[in-house]
Amino acid sequence: MFVDFHCHSDHSDGTDSVAAIVQKAADKGISILSVTDHDTLAGQNEARELCLRAGIKYIRGVEISCDFHETLDVLGYGMVFETSSMEEELRQLRLKRDLRNTRILSRLRSLGVEITDEELESSFPGESLGRPHIANLIVRKGYSDSTENAFKEFLGKDGKAYVEKEKLSIKSAIELILSAGGVPVLAHPLSMML
Repeated sequence: MFVDFHCHSDHSDGTDSVAAIVQKAADKGISILSVTDHDTLAGQNEARELCLRAGIKYIRGVEISCDFHETLDVLGYGMVFETSSMEEELRQLRLKRDLRNTRILSRLRSLGVEITDEELESSFPGESLGRPHIANLIVRKGYSDSTENAFKEFLGKDGKAYVEKEKLSIKSAIELILSAGGVPVLAHPLSMML
């Protein structure tokens, strides 16, 4: 049995639509799928419906960035109901992400990298836009030769335009997932060992 419990659609930092993810999962013989977009549940109903039609079991998912000395993300699986508090908390995280993007773009413009907020929003369909999308535009516009180099020079922790991201506490993220009947899981356990 093949499963995929951690993938992102174009609702956050993935490149494929929910429909394309489900089709790829079906083509690869995936039996159970969970789309875990960053800080949004926007694609969950569509993913569930498409998986049902494709004969794939679907588990609701989300990935929440948490405040920790390094990057730590918590995945939430199997939320059985949406709570207004979860939706509101995720909405607040997206607003903070948008503010961070604005600050990054302002710093980039001061460095001669001309990308506007409007350009970022019109270039990508998702509601959880972030540094990977900005890196993509930096490369597209010829300011860097790769997204890796865009992160190294501008967007990474030591980059010239880096801005720290506001995140939930680990406790708050776990409580939020539990409040919706979900199960919290550490997203990138191997990164904690480095």
